[in-house]
Amino acid sequence: MSFFYNTIISWAVYFMFSSFRSVVPWKTCNNTWNTNSCTPIYTLDEMAEMNISIKDLDGNKTLGSSSSAAEFFM
Repeated sequence: MSFFYNTIISWAVYFMFSSFRSVVPWKTCNNTWNTNSCTPIYTLDEMAEMNISIKDLDGNKTLGSSSSAAEFFM
């Protein structure tokens, strides 16, 4: 039980200190754990805005991308 508790506390402390950095590690795709399908959060927001403005011409397509935050917290 103490191992589980220590693991949870250590992850919480790690995330807390990571959030104090000027650029948080889960905002960019320039990290060692990121995959080729990583897309920065700001790019996903731009894609969503563009998707709203463009009409669906030939059906629904999936890009197979994942956000940098999703890859950090996996």
